Amino acid sequence: MKAPWRAAGVSACGARHVLNNTPCQDAVQVQSSNTSIILAVADGHGDKKHLHSDKGSQFAVEVACRIMESALLAVEADTAKTPREHERILSSSLGKRISWEWNKKVNVYCGLSSYGGWQEELVQYGTTVLAAAISRRWALFFQLGDGDILLTAQDGSTEFIFGEDEDMYGTFTHSLCQPNNNIHAQVRCKRLHEPIKMLMMSTDGIRDSLEGDCDKYQQVATWLEQKIINQGWESTIGGLEAWLSELSRRGNGDDSTLALMQWIEEE
Repeated sequence: MKAPWRAAGVSACGARHVLNNTPCQDAVQVQSSNTSIILAVADGHGDKKHLHSDKGSQFAVEVACRIMESALLAVEADTAKTPREHERILSSSLGKRISWEWNKKVNVYCGLSSYGGWQEELVQYGTTVLAAAISRRWALFFQLGDGDILLTAQDGSTEFIFGEDEDMYGTFTHSLCQPNNNIHAQVRCKRLHEPIKMLMMSTDGIRDSLEGDCDKYQQVATWLEQKIINQGWESTIGGLEAWLSELSRRGNGDDSTLALMQWIEEE
C-alpha cells in the first residue's frame, strides 16, 4: 500500500546569522513510511549563553521523532480510549520522556554521563521543539516553546493546534534546557475522521518575520497550497529555502524552518 502523504522540511540560515558568519540554529527532521509520518522542528536559542544550540536543536528533532513515533504506536494499539483520554495520559508523560532522552543525548555528547536528569551544562544546548505524528486514523502533536503548527482541513478551514502561551513574551520562550521544562509542554491528540489536507509546522522565525500576524501566517499556507497546484510539489519545495532566506532578510533576520505535510490520494 502506497503512503497517502508526502512531506518535506527545509531550514534557512537567517540574515543576521549570514552577516555574522554564525551557523543556523534550527533543525528539522521528517520520517515517512506507509503507516505513519513524523515531523519535528527545533529552534536553538543561538546567543552566547546557548553556544551549542545548533547541536541541541538537532538532538531535539531526533529525540522527538523517535518518541512521537512510539507514542503514536501506543495510541494506535489502544482503540478503546478516546482522544481526550490519550491526551491526558500523554500530557503527563510525553514531555518527561522527550526531556529525559534529550538530556541523555546531550550529556553523552558532552562526555558527562548517560544520565537523563538536568545538569547545568545543558543550558549551552538550549532549544525549543515542535513535533507531529500522523497515521491514517490518529494525529499527535507536541510543542515546547514558541513556533506554530497549522492544520488545514479538507474543507479549507485552518486551525492552529496550540494557542498563544501567555507565559511567553518578548524573546522569552520555554526550552528543553530548563529544569522541569515538561510542565510547559503542550500535547494534543486527534482522531482523524477524514484525511488532513495539509499541515504546516515552523519555528518562530517565519511568523516573527510576518510581524507576528496569524492571518498572514495562514495566508502563507494558502499560498503554498496554490503554489503546489500550479507548479508541483518538487518545484515548490525546491524554492522554499530561497523564499525563507528572503523572508528573513525582509523580516527579523532570524533562522527559519518549515516542515510541510500534504495528504495525497492513494493510488
